[in-house]
Amino acid sequence: MFISYSNLKNSIEKFKEKSKREKKIEEVENYENCHSFDNGFTRAFDTFVLVLSIIFFIFELVLLYFAIFIAIKCSKSREEKIINFVLAITFTIPYVFFSILFNPCAKNYISNGMKN
Repeated sequence: MFISYSNLKNSIEKFKEKSKREKKIEEVENYENCHSFDNGFTRAFDTFVLVLSIIFFIFELVLLYFAIFIAIKCSKSREEKIINFVLAITFTIPYVFFSILFNPCAKNYISNGMKN
């Protein structure tokens, strides 16, 4: 969760920084064809990375929802719930993957449509 959030934050900051820099350059000087192609390519790549990081962050938020419910429903004691909850928030994708792979309660919980 922290990795996808930091990727999203970095790509947004980079996108804003390049937008401000491009506006300054456009006000000061005119582009040549070669220079505008290079800036357009980097701008398109930054936009692609921004969209990709937003999609990955939303995907991880959905998995976080499942991970929290797996941690709550499939843990027996209070201490185990706390540890599983912290693991679900910190390592969302591996926690869901290994829970579904090795925990029969989580496997049943997901396969029954989270009705238990």
